[in-house]
Amino acid sequence: MASSSLSKILPNLFIGLCKRNRLLEPYAEQFSGMGYEPWAIDEQVRTESGRETRPDMILCSTKIGNTILIEWTDATVPDNKQDQFERYSEIKAGDLTTSMAALPPAAVITHDVSVAAHKAYSQAFSDFLEQNGHNFPTLGCQLNGSGITITMEGVGFGESQTNRFFQNGISVNRVPTGYMTFTADQFTDADVAQQIASHVYQRFIQDAGDFNVNEFCPICYDAWPIFSTVIQGRLRNITRNVLLLLAQYPCANVHLIRRISTNPSVFRTANASDYNARKLHSIRTNLSKFVRYVQRRPPIQGDLGL
Repeated sequence: MASSSLSKILPNLFIGLCKRNRLLEPYAEQFSGMGYEPWAIDEQVRTESGRETRPDMILCSTKIGNTILIEWTDATVPDNKQDQFERYSEIKAGDLTTSMAALPPAAVITHDVSVAAHKAYSQAFSDFLEQNGHNFPTLGCQLNGSGITITMEGVGFGESQTNRFFQNGISVNRVPTGYMTFTADQFTDADVAQQIASHVYQRFIQDAGDFNVNEFCPICYDAWPIFSTVIQGRLRNITRNVLLLLAQYPCANVHLIRRISTNPSVFRTANASDYNARKLHSIRTNLSKFVRYVQRRPPIQGDLGL
C-alpha cells in the first residue's frame, strides 16, 4: 500500500459512503442502500495455495451478497504489480471467509477486485489488467483539492447494482477525512498526537477517570474496528508511548494524566472541575504545544519503556 493522498482520501471516502455521510450525497444514499459496510483495512487474505494478499480495503454487503477488495496505488506504471494481481486472481469465496479477514459467507456469494489509480495512469492499469487476463475494474481517481472524481474504466464489476453505481461515476467537492486521519501503511506518533491529545482533553473535561490503552484506542480512532490486527498492534503501542510522554509533560503546570499502574499501563485523568476557565484555556494552549513537541521530535522507535 503506497503512502499517498489516495491512501488518505479513499478510505475516508468509502467509509463515508457506507455511513451515509451527508457530504457525499447522493452517492452515499445509493451505496449504503446496497448494504455495503467497511469490513477491513489491510487485513490478510490467504488463498488455498497459501499465497497472501492484503487488500487496502474490503467492503462487503450481506444484502446483495457481494464483497469488494480494493487495491489503490500511486504507481505510474503497472509492470511491478503483476505478481500481486495474480495473487488477487486466485482468491475464492472460501478464502475470504477462512482468512484473517473472516468475511460472513452471506457477503461473498460474489466478489470483485478493483484497482484504484490516479486518473493520469488508470488507463494504463486497465489495459495491463485486460492484457494479462485479470477481470478487475479500474477506478480512475482525479483529486480536486478536498474533493475527488472517480470514473470506472475497463471491465465492470460482476455484481450488477455495484457495477451500475460505479458506471455512473462519483464526483464530490469535499471528502470527510475524520474517519481515518493517517495512512495505514506509514504512520508515527507525530501523525496521531493531535488525535490522542484531543481525546485526553475530552476525558479531562468530562472528569472521566482511569483508563488503559485498550479502552482508549477504540474511542480515539473511528476506524479502529476495521483496522487489521497488525495495524491495531502498532497503533496501540504508539498510542501508549504518546500517553507516557504526555504523563511527563506539564500543561500550565498541570499533568492531564498520570500513570498509576503498569503492565498494562493504566492512566488517571486530572479533574477539570478543579480549575477555572482561565486555567483551562491555558491548559489547552499548552496541550497544543505538546502536540507540536511530539510532531517535531524524532519518531519514537519501539516501546518507550517509561
